[in-house]
Amino acid sequence: MEFSIATILSHLSQDKLVAGKVLEKKLGCEEPEELEKLQIALDVLEKVGVVTKEFGKYRRVSEADVVEAKLRLFE
Repeated sequence: MEFSIATILSHLSQDKLVAGKVLEKKLGCEEPEELEKLQIALDVLEKVGVVTKEFGKYRRVSEADVVEAKLRLFE
């Protein structure tokens, strides 16, 4: 299944930790290639500070000066 950063973040909360296996199941990642892409995306999100990893589980990081929004492009 194809997923986006927005989809990953929609399954993460600022309050609760979510296991990687739970994310895999929610995003429909079954193939080894999909699992690798998800892990790469989570690693990048962690490096840029959007997601934190604690005890092997993930949660979103709350930042006071960041506003969550959706960007839509029309042609």
